[in-house]
Amino acid sequence: QLLDAIEKVEDGVGDKHLAKKLQVAYEEKMRYFAKRIAETELARAYSIQTAREIMADDGVEFVQWRLSPAHPVEDICDYMAGVDKYGLGKGVYPKAVAPTPPAHPFCKCVLSPRLDLSGEQAKPKDNAQEAFFSSLSQKNQRKVAGSEDKLNRVKSGRDALEVHNSGIDPIYQ
Repeated sequence: QLLDAIEKVEDGVGDKHLAKKLQVAYEEKMRYFAKRIAETELARAYSIQTAREIMADDGVEFVQWRLSPAHPVEDICDYMAGVDKYGLGKGVYPKAVAPTPPAHPFCKCVLSPRLDLSGEQAKPKDNAQEAFFSSLSQKNQRKVAGSEDKLNRVKSGRDALEVHNSGIDPIYQ
């Protein structure tokens, strides 16, 4: 086989083979980017429509961030679904201040109305973020924050969602 490969290189076939492999790799990368954009923008459109419906419904006071069943790794979505900022349970927010998915490319998380909480009072908890992060291993803290640097900013008192959104165009936050 080695002699065959050497002969192909000498005959110029190796260059053609390499060019074909590079073209396939380039096309695969472009397909991945197109898929990422399409899936994320479809999720964004769905989420915007859901948020409009929830905001228009006077019977809904609270929503809950729910992770997609296909959620593969720890990231900022775990924070939004796991933090109890308002004393109403993990991932529950007053509808007017709830973060709206998607939080990152390929995010398929959703907001669900929590009708069972109607009439409850949201009581902001000062230490909710610290409690959430301290419940995670150091490795998962870094994953949820996004990096060691971002984790340090969160631990210094900055809001995790604010840190996540820093450097992201406001239209995509």
